[in-house]
Amino acid sequence: MRLFNYTGASVTMILTTVETQLIKCPADRVDRALASFEWYGNDSSLDFAIEECLGPVGSTFPPSERSKQSLEWAVLQARCLRLRFDREGSQEDIDASRELLESVLQCSRLDPASKTEALFRLGEVHYNLFDAYCDPDSVQRAHTLYSDALSMSEEQREPPKVIDEIRYRFARSISAVATIRSAESQYSQGIELLRNIINRRAHDDPLRINALLALPVALYFRYRVGGQKDERLLVEGEKHAREGLSLSADLRCRPYMLSALSNILKERYLRRRTAKVIQEAADLGQQGAAMVLQMRWLKTVDRRLLNDFGDTLKATRMVEGALQSMQKAAHYQRLALTGFHPTSSKLPYAQCVMNACITFCNLCEEGGESKHADEAITFGYEALRCFPAQTEQVSVVLAALGWSYALRYSQNGDDKDSEHAISFLEQSSERSKNKKVEWTKFGTPELYRNFGFVYDQKFRRNRQGTDLERAIEFSRLCIDSDPVPNRTPSYLSQLGERLLYRYELTGNPDDLAESIASAEASLSMSSNIRYQRHTLLVRYARSLRRRYEVTRDPNDIQLAMTCISEALDKYKDTAFAHRTLYLSELAAAYQARHSHTGQTRDLHTALDTYEIASTNLSAAIKDRIDAAVAGGMLAYTNQCFWAAAKGYCVAVALLPRLAWIGINTRDRQKKVTFGNGLLACNAAAASIEIGHPEHAVELLEHGRSIIWRSILDLRTDTQDLTVAHPKVAAELLTVAQALEYDESAAPDGSQELEEERSQRRRRLAERWEDIVDQVRQLDGFETFLESPRYDTLRGAARDGPIVIINVSEYRTDALIMTDSQPIQCIPLAGLSDKVINGLAYAWHQTLKSAKDQDGGKGVDPVLRNICRRLWEGGFSQIATALNAMKASHRNDSFRVWLMPTGMLSLLPIHCAGPCQPNDLGMYDFVTSYTGTLSSLICARGGIGRPSPLYGSLNAPCRMLAVAQPKVENFPALPCAEQEIKILLHSSFAQDITFLSQTEATVSRFAAELPRHDWLHCCSHATWNSSDPLDSAFCMKDGKLTLSSLVRLRLRDAQFAFLSACHTARQTSLLPDESMHLAAGMQVSGFRGVLATQWAMADQDGPALTRMFYDYLSKDGRQPEAHNAAEALHLALRQFRLRTIPMYRWALFVHVGI
Repeated sequence: MRLFNYTGASVTMILTTVETQLIKCPADRVDRALASFEWYGNDSSLDFAIEECLGPVGSTFPPSERSKQSLEWAVLQARCLRLRFDREGSQEDIDASRELLESVLQCSRLDPASKTEALFRLGEVHYNLFDAYCDPDSVQRAHTLYSDALSMSEEQREPPKVIDEIRYRFARSISAVATIRSAESQYSQGIELLRNIINRRAHDDPLRINALLALPVALYFRYRVGGQKDERLLVEGEKHAREGLSLSADLRCRPYMLSALSNILKERYLRRRTAKVIQEAADLGQQGAAMVLQMRWLKTVDRRLLNDFGDTLKATRMVEGALQSMQKAAHYQRLALTGFHPTSSKLPYAQCVMNACITFCNLCEEGGESKHADEAITFGYEALRCFPAQTEQVSVVLAALGWSYALRYSQNGDDKDSEHAISFLEQSSERSKNKKVEWTKFGTPELYRNFGFVYDQKFRRNRQGTDLERAIEFSRLCIDSDPVPNRTPSYLSQLGERLLYRYELTGNPDDLAESIASAEASLSMSSNIRYQRHTLLVRYARSLRRRYEVTRDPNDIQLAMTCISEALDKYKDTAFAHRTLYLSELAAAYQARHSHTGQTRDLHTALDTYEIASTNLSAAIKDRIDAAVAGGMLAYTNQCFWAAAKGYCVAVALLPRLAWIGINTRDRQKKVTFGNGLLACNAAAASIEIGHPEHAVELLEHGRSIIWRSILDLRTDTQDLTVAHPKVAAELLTVAQALEYDESAAPDGSQELEEERSQRRRRLAERWEDIVDQVRQLDGFETFLESPRYDTLRGAARDGPIVIINVSEYRTDALIMTDSQPIQCIPLAGLSDKVINGLAYAWHQTLKSAKDQDGGKGVDPVLRNICRRLWEGGFSQIATALNAMKASHRNDSFRVWLMPTGMLSLLPIHCAGPCQPNDLGMYDFVTSYTGTLSSLICARGGIGRPSPLYGSLNAPCRMLAVAQPKVENFPALPCAEQEIKILLHSSFAQDITFLSQTEATVSRFAAELPRHDWLHCCSHATWNSSDPLDSAFCMKDGKLTLSSLVRLRLRDAQFAFLSACHTARQTSLLPDESMHLAAGMQVSGFRGVLATQWAMADQDGPALTRMFYDYLSKDGRQPEAHNAAEALHLALRQFRLRTIPMYRWALFVHVGI
């Protein structure tokens, strides 16, 4: 309990305390009590001293009457305050102690002995401040005071009783100053003083025991600072530390003794690599850390101890190779930073933060979790802010930041991360060109390693040979420049892995041979090193498997399996991200042997191992998908169709997580581009093969249009949830809105702000997933936001059959789905994926050709040929089945929805036919496209959409009409104004908002859309095949892009007529994602869209507009979105009757309800 608040006035009062207190409690009793706490940590002794020294104050003498005893008493009071600060951390106490001693030193009647004592005690105050805040000025001041006190004591006839204590403190200050200055020569005096105290004092004297702590610390830092690294310093330090440890069981210095010995053993291990040494260091460090954590507050010296222990745990990984060691290291370094602020101890704080950055890099590398890379990046930026720009540590931090970004790039594949990684590494490299920087010698090989890692990851994603060559180049530089032999095995192994990649790329047998030689050398050099030995083993195994595939030497494949089994055994009982990769490699080894020997047992073992690999919850999603797909492909190829269906089903279930909502839409697009392929289609083919077409439909629904579904999930209807669980619904809505806002907010400024924003988004996404999981635990919400089952999906066919054409690597099938009958499956043997890919390529090349004045008359022959090929390949069978359904259809209107998959999505299947007069073709049906079944149900007011089915019949149709005929770098559209004027004579005439030319701007377009439920847009549009999100409508002041459109939430939107080129054109990069402007309109809220699959002729716009709206409002009926498909069909029939070329009418398609 604090008994007195100290101010300047109260310090004067303490100096004039009456001598009755001296009579009541002799000074020697207080002195002994303070010594008891200082040496042994006896709290009751300090409490006694505080009670006696700092209790209620009585009468006072005037300053002129201060006695020697009262001044001695004031020094005791100052010691009480200092030690209470040491125990409890009150700045108030240490400030009062300093002021009190400074007042004592100002007294004119102070004799030499008292002055020596006061100087010494004031030095202790400043050294305590150094321990607490690591302030260099404080230790320098302490050093000066100790020196003055020592000089005065040596001039006195009778040395004071604290002379050895002064020497001990002085020696410590010498060591601290020398360490701060990195001055090896300055340690000698302090070391000699400590040796003398140890030799002169009694064996169990607490002062001698504390000297046994201070001497190893001085020797350790002299070793660290010295250029020659004289190991005799460590040997002597270890000897004294062990003696001190054996004597310090009851002393307050014990945790620091444990830490000192731990640090020395860690340093010796780094030189000698004896496993038991580092294990003992870790045990000692853990004991010291546990004792420090029981203290009432953490001084900087205590935080340094925790940080040092974290570093020791990192060193144990070389022996244990355990992920748990890294996790514990991160835990203790987090503790070291808890409550630590840079304001009081900027450099020590920066050092702790820098170490945390490196530790979390290690943890991410070993554990494979991108969140640890996030933490490393955050710590790295914090360290950069705290270190002065010219310090050596900035080079280390820059290198660590580069590594952090590289690790996250390996996890998430964001190109910005690779760019940031290379930028930071280059900055560190540039600074490290100064050879005087100590870090350069040891840090440069790691810098090369990190450079190589970035380019290695770039190669794995982009398969660019130049990236691989750079990665190999940096691997060789690592090996050539490394002064620390223990890192060489890792560098050799990395080189071997990259040479294997080059072998797989070029087939050069020399690369395979060098790859295996490097792997063998790395393993032979690392027999006593466990850190990442599992990685070295698996890399070696992969090289052996590749050689086995060439030589068929059974010893190679058996050794490969043995190596992988050893690697897997390390983490058999723990969650480990890389386990999936290792299991996949083991499965590949069994697969390779099966392909050579034909042994069924190997096939089944490979399939089982792939399955286990795909279910590891700790692994990266892409690794799990790859394992599941590899198993599915192997099973299908060997006609194990049930196993194939199971493997592909697992992969499809994981696919949406590849496009995680925690990354922005553009990055999700990249993820899906590189991670999808024909996955959902292959999965559906396997289900069709085993007679489960309903499950095939579910798989196609779950594995396609992933990006749009992730956006729509954030907009799901929460009305029922709000009624049942309002608090959960409110938080779900808040997080969803924050994620959507984050997507639309413009990135601002610095790289660090951009990083904060991206990390904020990831944390929001994690919270979103937690809430969704929480909702699914509630009664009645078990399937909340899960992909719908077939019983729900078949509702999409209530207004007409849906034809799903599944194109896979194995087979092509048409699945005709109705709302009441079983699925009709029609194999399309004439339309294999190779045939369809060829047609899609031919069509793509045709559309690239220059247009003539009619919009591209040369397109027509190719289009007709493609339509005939589709018809002959199987669409004639689809039409026959549809005709049979139409014959039994009771209503006049018979609608058909088409849902192509894969590269078939790039072809105009709605006009497949013989292309002969009076012959039936797909163009004879009222057809619409839909990207997914869910989007169709949603457009009608189902699944996640609270809107009514078609809108109120009595509500006026508010139309936004946009015409932008003149845009820079595009030809004028002379028919655009004519097209818009036709609307003045339509049923929309009473409620139209016109935007034309100067008014048709991006901002005005976006602002007006939410105020209208119909849109007619006549303008130029651009199509970006490589980055579909940049596809756009061209306005007066710029482009309204697809990425901007999908951010809109148009709750009342009904129908959009897009009289512009390429508005429904698919891209070969993402054929199953419907990444075009028409789909963007649907995502934003429109229930139906009229769009174009290629470039339209300008003169066709007015004619189509007139006929479409005439049919839509035929017989005076109010325009409704669900009649739009029929209106378009009737209008296009007029085009055909007028013998307008096919390429001019076949491009117009209907999407949606």
